[in-house]
Amino acid sequence: MERVHSVSLPGIIREMSAEMTASGRSVMVHVEGAMAHSCRTPVRKLSGAFLDMAIELGRPVVPVRFVGGLPVAPVSGEIDFPVGMGQQDVHIGVPITPDDLRPLNYRDRRQQVIDAINHLGPSNEVEEPLPPEPAFATAAHVWSEGTGANLGHAVLFCILEQLPDICPEMAGLVAGARVGELRVSSTPEGRWLAELARRLFGPRGPKLTRAGLA
Repeated sequence: MERVHSVSLPGIIREMSAEMTASGRSVMVHVEGAMAHSCRTPVRKLSGAFLDMAIELGRPVVPVRFVGGLPVAPVSGEIDFPVGMGQQDVHIGVPITPDDLRPLNYRDRRQQVIDAINHLGPSNEVEEPLPPEPAFATAAHVWSEGTGANLGHAVLFCILEQLPDICPEMAGLVAGARVGELRVSSTPEGRWLAELARRLFGPRGPKLTRAGLA
């Protein structure tokens, strides 16, 4: 999800509202914007604009908390994956309806949702990161360094490579990577697969050959 800056928040809210109204989709929001740096830090901030949007659209707010992906000692920058390429648990709470929020003042609305998130899973005071996966971390870094793919794409490729049951298109992508060349058709599906492979393979990775091209 893109970072939400305060100067662009009203426009983003309008776009979200229009998309939810037109498609019936839900929206996931990292309530504090920037990623947390330690598993011992509870949620403290929440923009009331998202709660106003939920009330206006008549949509419930579902508290969600990610547990086990952050270290105890705060990291200096942002991290995109669980510490040590390990796992994280996702705790989903009881939906908070617009009728629950509407009677509350602005401050109490935010606090109700913040409390609902923080009360999911273990207390932040005792939370620990889940065990790392050093073999997976090594594989992702080796693929990234060898192919020139960024680490995020390398992680995605390594996940696909280890999944026991994937669709034929992804199975073909993995098989092509293993033999050093992936051939794709000129159909819309083939073009989509080619773009995905271009990102996962990186500039120095397996060869990508499109139908009709040398």
